[in-house]
Amino acid sequence: MKKLLSLLLCLVLVCGMLISCDEDRVFGSYLPNYDDYQPEEDTKLTLNLYIITDDMTAENAKDTVALNINLYTTRNYNTELKVHYLTAAKYQSKVSEEISASDADSANIVLINSLSMMQRLMKEGSMTGESVFADLTDYLKTDEYGPLNVNIAPALLEGVKIDGKIFAIPNNHVVGEYEYILIDKWANDEYKVIPPSMFNNDLGPADLEGFDALVEELKGKLQENGKNPADYIKTAKGPYEMQEALEADGKYECVVTKNPTVDAELAFSSAFAIVDRGEEYNERAMEMVYAINMDKGLRDLLQYGVADINYKLEGNNVVRIDTDTTNYKMNLIYTGNVFTASYSSEIGWTEAAAQNGKSQNKEAVAE
Repeated sequence: MKKLLSLLLCLVLVCGMLISCDEDRVFGSYLPNYDDYQPEEDTKLTLNLYIITDDMTAENAKDTVALNINLYTTRNYNTELKVHYLTAAKYQSKVSEEISASDADSANIVLINSLSMMQRLMKEGSMTGESVFADLTDYLKTDEYGPLNVNIAPALLEGVKIDGKIFAIPNNHVVGEYEYILIDKWANDEYKVIPPSMFNNDLGPADLEGFDALVEELKGKLQENGKNPADYIKTAKGPYEMQEALEADGKYECVVTKNPTVDAELAFSSAFAIVDRGEEYNERAMEMVYAINMDKGLRDLLQYGVADINYKLEGNNVVRIDTDTTNYKMNLIYTGNVFTASYSSEIGWTEAAAQNGKSQNKEAVAE
């Protein structure tokens, strides 16, 4: 019996030693047995982002928001993103300077706010025989950054192409405007020229073959009967929601004759380009551009500043706190994908505006 007890005690002690060994073992400690194993670790990098701010933005607000953005990106992306705020008047000259510089404030990501700016900077780079901006085309083909293809209006992505390549990621915003024609219901009922089927709201310009000729025919009928066609047939330009407003009084049938179009000028009215500083920095800069578009926390920081300092939330609506030290104002389309940003009725960015904008962008076409 004593031998049996001794044996059991030994087993308990051995098991305890085994458990203790397992507890002390470092997770993955066996991996060094593989001579070529190297743990993957992102290098901490510092990047500089140049962007336009409103003339009324307080210096203290710039410092506060820039610090919080830096802390946010360091914590979440292991990247110190230093934001440099400039007024529109000083922006382009400073960006040109920092693109060609190689110091602590050298630009990595720059806001492009016009086609002429993009063309000028590309031209300056070609004069030195080097590309100023990184080619971002292949990034959009990857699983990591490919979601931008469905979160940015296709017409915008098409509009920024230069010789088939993408050198800047456009900030997704509501683009272009519709062209409408209004037909007086009484006039068309009286002369029965345009078939009712052509007033179907689901029809687009491509489905209206022969419509222009019918409009001219109706004008002719009106003139023959001593009426001024301009009193019964009108045109208008505006956003997606305008059609409902134009038809509200029941007097007119409203037909879309042209969908919103995006040309290069519109596409480059707001985009982020990455200064080519080598693969490691370019890749990290692309990660930051992606985050500005897709990470709501970072997006709102850049647009609205710090909660309870630069703004407060009332329900789901952002309300600015405007004082001499907290005033922070940014152009909504300059700070990333507008559809990622929180709503703020002060700047006209509401849930309704977002829904209408999404519908409009789906129908936009590249010129």
